[in-house]
Amino acid sequence: MDQTHLAILKQGTFFWNTWRREHLHIQPDLSGADLSGADLSGTDLEGVGVDLRDADLQGANLSKIRLRAVLVRANLRGANLSGALLDGVDLRGADLREALLDEVDLKGASLGGANLSELDLRGRDLSGMDLNTVRLSGADLSGTNLKGAYLLRADLTSARLNKANLSEADLSGADLSGADLSEADFSRASLRRAVLTGANLRETNFTGVDLTNTTI
Repeated sequence: MDQTHLAILKQGTFFWNTWRREHLHIQPDLSGADLSGADLSGTDLEGVGVDLRDADLQGANLSKIRLRAVLVRANLRGANLSGALLDGVDLRGADLREALLDEVDLKGASLGGANLSELDLRGRDLSGMDLNTVRLSGADLSGTNLKGAYLLRADLTSARLNKANLSEADLSGADLSGADLSEADFSRASLRRAVLTGANLRETNFTGVDLTNTTI
């Protein structure tokens, strides 16, 4: 972390944005910074990007912010990301539990290994995304489009996936124990070594799926 960059950010949005406009070639280093509860709405965190890996942004206000940042393993628990633009943001391993994601398009973000447990992601378009090892335990994914998504070893225990589109998705090694899979479409999906113990399989579509090595 660069203490100078952190000091400028703590002076407020106006000072930070002015400095950013004058130093577009610099990639600010705020890795590991404690910004819990900070109001960063309107702050310019785009340009050449900002390194916020391992930063503590718990409860921070990031609403309607334009981000092009590295947020690997960042703590965003309870943060307000409503209306934020996350295209190109690296959120691998980040903690997003209880975060507000209203009007947020997650498709441009990297979310492998992130913790999205208990989040409301109903009806989102997450098709083709890399969600390997992501934690979605208890999340509401009802009607969500996960067609062709990569969910290898993902934690989907007790998740609500009723009427979700998981056709052609790769769920190898995923844990779907206790999940609601009623009326979900798993046609041509890969469920090798996946666990479906206690899952609700009412009218689930498994057309073209080899369940030989699947635990049901």
